[in-house]
Amino acid sequence: MNLVDEIKYRKIAIEMILRGARVPVVKSMSPLDMATLTKLYKDVTGTTSPTGPLPADPNWFASHTIPWRMLQASFYAGVYESILSRSPDAIEAEVLVEAYDVYIRHCEQQRREPAMNITRCWALMRLLKMSELELVECTCCHNRLIQHSFTLKSNFVCCLCDRSTSLKPKNWNKSDQKAA
Repeated sequence: MNLVDEIKYRKIAIEMILRGARVPVVKSMSPLDMATLTKLYKDVTGTTSPTGPLPADPNWFASHTIPWRMLQASFYAGVYESILSRSPDAIEAEVLVEAYDVYIRHCEQQRREPAMNITRCWALMRLLKMSELELVECTCCHNRLIQHSFTLKSNFVCCLCDRSTSLKPKNWNKSDQKAA
């Protein structure tokens, strides 16, 4: 790796670390060696990188019992895809950081606590690439939401539309509403 590339990857690594990414996450997206990244983490934060298992459970993102997580994960994945489609030559770590920044600004504007940190966002994108999760379009609201890959896609109704329809009166139907 030449000096210009090394400087570029160090800059991206610092951006990720400043947002809370752990060393193994940065390593997975960088050609820099582990010793360099560990020293860089210590220099940037003044502490050692947290240890322990990285998030890997697709249920955390696709749980219908906690729809707010699923909505935030779906929003992040949509932003990530949008940025990637506009900049197909971008380094994946740059896209991760840019999408994370948009996600955090969105949560701030909505006055909501972010459900995901940058490590969770990285795990989400990894699960999407491994086809354990996917974005599926709801037939009611037409939003694309994170779902397990084995979810039936035809006539898919998201948990929000399904919950709202379960609250409607038993004799309610769509044709009555359209006529009104």
